[in-house]
Amino acid sequence: MPPFSVRAAVSTDPGAARFTSRRPRGSLRLKLTLTGAAAAVAAGAVAATALSLGGGQQLASGPGRPAVTGPGQPAEYVTAATLLRAAGDAAGAQPGGWPHAAYWRVTSVYARSGHTYHREIWIGHRAGGVLRDPGVAPGVIPLTGPSAFGDGLTWDQLYALPTDPAKLGALLSNDVKGYGPDPNPTGGVSAVQEEFVTIGDLLRESPASPALRKALYNVAAGIPGVQLVGNLKDAAGRTGVGVRRDGETLLIDPATGRLLADLEGQGWSSTYLTQGPASTAPAPTTGG
Repeated sequence: MPPFSVRAAVSTDPGAARFTSRRPRGSLRLKLTLTGAAAAVAAGAVAATALSLGGGQQLASGPGRPAVTGPGQPAEYVTAATLLRAAGDAAGAQPGGWPHAAYWRVTSVYARSGHTYHREIWIGHRAGGVLRDPGVAPGVIPLTGPSAFGDGLTWDQLYALPTDPAKLGALLSNDVKGYGPDPNPTGGVSAVQEEFVTIGDLLRESPASPALRKALYNVAAGIPGVQLVGNLKDAAGRTGVGVRRDGETLLIDPATGRLLADLEGQGWSSTYLTQGPASTAPAPTTGG
């Protein structure tokens, strides 16, 4: 396969309802291009959330959410880089690799307007996927068009990414070079921060292989300015270790390399409960 950009493979059909793990800034990380009433509901589906760091510090706030809390003190990890490398080793040791799976099923939880919503998505490999999320619309919502991971990769292109950290890091760095310096004097997003965000995008609702997850964590370990937050609990009560850069926090289980939750300082977060391949998906019950 010829080389391609991480931002390649964007759908040529702008009217397609599709899944992408890349979120528009200040909105949900799952971008749903829906039609009709479902689109109107989805437009307001941003979860208002807070991350408590134990010492009185909070990043954003909002009503009625399952809290992500903890003492904010490092465990045995001295730096964010040591944690990320350990998480990479653990992720790489997990079984799996799903280049031919029909769907990737993810369950998660988020909160909005005093209500907690449980969300379930079947991301299609070649067929369209479906979404069950009462915070977006009732029933099982169809997602048509190709799925997109990161900033536009298809499932097959995700599996064609290099798993050597040096090669993957060079690809990611080249892909974000159009962003500003770090820190960005204009107040915009820097290339370094965008690379950190892209790594999170490729880890969250994604069938990335264990080898690719290991490489992504190792690339993240080399990004300057990533801070070790310390022990936190996610909305399901699971303990992980947080790392943060410019308001973007990833909560990781270093024993397995799983991304437990993530949070953006603008008031968005999600806790990922289960992820795995699926051979079938439920039939849609609404056309959107």
